Amino acid sequence: MYTVQRLWLESLLQRKYPVLLLAAVVLYPAQVIYANIVMSEMLVQALLLGYFVALLHFNRKGQPHYFLVAGFFLMVAMLTKPLFYPFTFLFLAWGVFLSFKQKRALLLLYAVLPLAVAVGYQKYNEHRTGYFHFSSIQEINLRQYNAFGVWEKEHGYAYADSALTALETNADQQPSFAERQKFIRKASVEVLLNSPVTYAQNHLLGMVHFFLDPGRYDLVHYFGVDIKKGPGLSSYLQTEGYGGLFKYFKDYNFFFLLALVLLVLANLLKVASLVLFALNKRVAVYEKVLLLGVILLVAGLTGPVGASRYTVPVFPLMLYTFPFALQASRLFIQKRLFFVEEK
Repeated sequence: MYTVQRLWLESLLQRKYPVLLLAAVVLYPAQVIYANIVMSEMLVQALLLGYFVALLHFNRKGQPHYFLVAGFFLMVAMLTKPLFYPFTFLFLAWGVFLSFKQKRALLLLYAVLPLAVAVGYQKYNEHRTGYFHFSSIQEINLRQYNAFGVWEKEHGYAYADSALTALETNADQQPSFAERQKFIRKASVEVLLNSPVTYAQNHLLGMVHFFLDPGRYDLVHYFGVDIKKGPGLSSYLQTEGYGGLFKYFKDYNFFFLLALVLLVLANLLKVASLVLFALNKRVAVYEKVLLLGVILLVAGLTGPVGASRYTVPVFPLMLYTFPFALQASRLFIQKRLFFVEEK
């Protein structure tokens, strides 16, 4: 939070907004929950914020060492959470463009480093397991979420559960870890390719959940309340769409439901803030592209498993946009209602 305040002070806003910080944290319980759980979310949050700040400073001051620092943050974030591995390709592309534009060969070297580390790590895994890969979480996501989601949406939960069991049983019969992972990848990708529309729907729905999920799962498991047995909320959404929300929540405590509704409304405000930030003409285009690009890429890579927990790493970036969104709203009202020209 201190870093976000420093960014506000260094911008044209030149204010700290302490009340806004407090309200944002209260309306985003995942920040508090995962700060008290031994998981990677908070570390990745700090690393991603460092990556954003370093690139922001590089653009403002032009000093190459900021680009190197950004690459370092990206490397550590990638090794902490494999989701950020694809970022290395974009970082390299951006570095190549800048090195030719600014005629700085050093930027090209810095840009190569994160991808070089990623490739080296995959070669290390290949040496140990016989399979060239960054993390086995990729195959886990493919079968347990991507392929499972397609089966569930098209044939129901029971079919999806049995199909996943059959796939894992066949995979376990493979002679080696490498062959097992290749079998899972091939079988799962085949499911997605056979049902591209269904998978696209699941992926987009997951991205919507990424931004709007109130964090029901986090709340019930952290506080140990209102835990329901049987198929979860995602199962109801997959099979019945948003109409399944009523069926799932009908037996929940009223006040717990009220809290979830308030959190959804708060998340809608975050989305509105991102839109208004993008429309604010006083914010540099580079800053908009960097911030919104990082958030949208994380949402896209998260895909069908999108939930409140996965927004923790980008929460400070969303928080950063709030004052700029308020500024854009004020300028719009002044111009449209009071005919005050923007300075």
